[in-house]
Amino acid sequence: MPTLYPFQHAGVRHLLTPMPSGKHHKLLAWGRGTGKTIIACEAIKRLQQTYMGVTGLVITPAGLVKYQWLQQMRDWGVLGKVYVVESSTDTIPGDADHIICNYELLLYPHILSQLHLRNYTYIALDEAQRCKDPAAQITELVFGYNKATKRPPLIARGKYKWLLSGTIAPNRRPIELYPAIRTLVPEVLGEYLKHEQYGRRFCGWLFRYSKNEEEFKERTKDFISHVRLEDVFDDLPELAHSEHYIDLGHEEEIDLIQTTQELATIRKFLGELMIPHVIEYLKERAAEEPEEKFTVFCWTRNVIEALHAAFPDTSVTIYGATSAKQKVVNKSRFVSEPNIKFLIAQIKAAGTGVDGLQSVCRSGIIVEPDWSWGDDDQLMGRLHRIGQWRNVHFTRLLAVNTLHETIHHNRNQKTKFDIFNKHKGEQMIETKIDELIAALNANTAALKNGHGNATAAEKQPTAQTSTKTTTTSGKPAGGGKKTTAAKKLSVEDIRTAVRNVVKTLSGGGEPSDEAKAEIKTLLTKHGATSIDNLKEAAYETFLQDVDALLAADAEEVEQGEADEALGF
Repeated sequence: MPTLYPFQHAGVRHLLTPMPSGKHHKLLAWGRGTGKTIIACEAIKRLQQTYMGVTGLVITPAGLVKYQWLQQMRDWGVLGKVYVVESSTDTIPGDADHIICNYELLLYPHILSQLHLRNYTYIALDEAQRCKDPAAQITELVFGYNKATKRPPLIARGKYKWLLSGTIAPNRRPIELYPAIRTLVPEVLGEYLKHEQYGRRFCGWLFRYSKNEEEFKERTKDFISHVRLEDVFDDLPELAHSEHYIDLGHEEEIDLIQTTQELATIRKFLGELMIPHVIEYLKERAAEEPEEKFTVFCWTRNVIEALHAAFPDTSVTIYGATSAKQKVVNKSRFVSEPNIKFLIAQIKAAGTGVDGLQSVCRSGIIVEPDWSWGDDDQLMGRLHRIGQWRNVHFTRLLAVNTLHETIHHNRNQKTKFDIFNKHKGEQMIETKIDELIAALNANTAALKNGHGNATAAEKQPTAQTSTKTTTTSGKPAGGGKKTTAAKKLSVEDIRTAVRNVVKTLSGGGEPSDEAKAEIKTLLTKHGATSIDNLKEAAYETFLQDVDALLAADAEEVEQGEADEALGF
């Protein structure tokens, strides 16, 4: 019978200890590789020592993860019949004590209605970040209230409600936790219960960042337990990564495709050009390191199948076309058969929830880069986790002067804390907030100088003389006297300014409801219900307030980034 590491007992206690309200609702936000599945299995065992007839529902991503839960329950000595729901037509046996089902099958009424017929001692959501979007149908089924059927959320069927995730907020924004907190522990939010209030308080003006982190941690301390593997496991080997650049040639053809085609077409095209170079690279690595096994992560199906065809006797695959049971077989072959040197896996299919590779493999190769920092971290977590006894190294293969380099650069920019000088204790953070504020200032200055419909090229302060250049605060630049705007501001000028600024902050997209609500608050302050009935005398001070609001939000963003947004 396996045993827990000392630090994992704290995770079991967290899952079993009730909230001050008496609820057994918990989020185990422990990093990848900390053993969340076995912690949950141990918690189930302890429930069985306390209660008679323990029943449960485990909801996981599709594919391999369901069967890993099945195996862990068996290995850990969980008592009772475990049933894995495999298809939308399954009839769940009445004598099943523990049901394992993937999120996607909840969309089928035949499965969902069967799950709703039961009450459970516990419900566990594995990779619970799948339910971060309040508008998503799966989130609605798990956490929401179905107004059409008047059926409560599925998670209400359980007494113990457990959320497990190493990346519960993949984009490091507390807004992604709102559906879970609102449903399970709304009492901790107090006056910030509504989505808009919560977002403004903990996520910034446009819900894009994190702020008031210490307050958030204090409010949710009994609900959320957060642990990083490197903080609790002293024997964790080192993790390193490097880039290997490949010159594909075909410059003119690549330029044409990248400037005329959709993203999916570009990725497929580049992947196919990469195939011969990747095959050669894998042959070289296998020859140089004959005792090693390699986990190869790809994005497109054609690349996976071509690589497998090049190594038919020494590779196995895990991707969308592989059945769930065959994925289990292929993973087992990679782990147990010495002649299988390569596990060729699709990033989404094997990037989360796959355990056991670390016992035989320390080398990962990423053939096609992914946009997501969270996905990248999960990939590395397949090898860099408890059970790994050697240093881990990942190599990214990048085609030069292509989309690959763009993705790689942008993903590193999104990893806000990737550049950290531990000796000086400083974080080097790059932000575009100053540029956004400058855009506001330029837009306002352009309006005051007669450019009510300023284009991007016109959004620069137009100074006829130094004494007529004014800042948004109304104070003259260069110490001169405050001057009157060259053009009298109109209601259309105000509308244009608001539209331009909010659109800029929204990354070029449409203004969000939250942004519109913030503008409405400012209008109310100035005695108006809309831009149309804003008094002409208030135009300039209204623009100043918009500027001040954005400047304050920029301050909060910068502080939030420096504090590493909740530690997620």
